[in-house]
Amino acid sequence: MREGHRDRDPAWFAQGLRVIDLKDPLSPRMVAHFKTDVPPGSERVLSNDLTVDDRGLIYLLDRLRGLTIVERV
Repeated sequence: MREGHRDRDPAWFAQGLRVIDLKDPLSPRMVAHFKTDVPPGSERVLSNDLTVDDRGLIYLLDRLRGLTIVERV
């Protein structure tokens, strides 16, 4: 997450990436999401961490699937 941005990119452990708009802190709203497929033999996605680079690419780490790179459009 980068300082100065009004939305944040939390990684939910079993729900992938959720982008939350916090312009109104009393009324946050989800504005985007990304969830990989559940791997065979597993019950859920295990998204664990993320970072956003200067180009806006989101690097999302999943304990079972590895690294996924997502571009916000």
